[in-house]
Amino acid sequence: MSPFCPGSIIRCMRRLEELLRQMCQAAKAIGNTELENKFAEAPAPHCPLGGHKRPLVAVK
Repeated sequence: MSPFCPGSIIRCMRRLEELLRQMCQAAKAIGNTELENKFAEAPAPHCPLGGHKRPLVAVK
């Protein structure tokens, strides 16, 4: 059981996704393609975000 409400968890995951997008854009702006690729690949299938816009989260 989590002490956090499900909405807070979803909101946190969305903020994380947005942060990764911004970090990818920053890496692109400074010309670091290696770092840009790492940030672009971050929401991989093993990640809770799963690369999906609407991840499924189970909270008991």
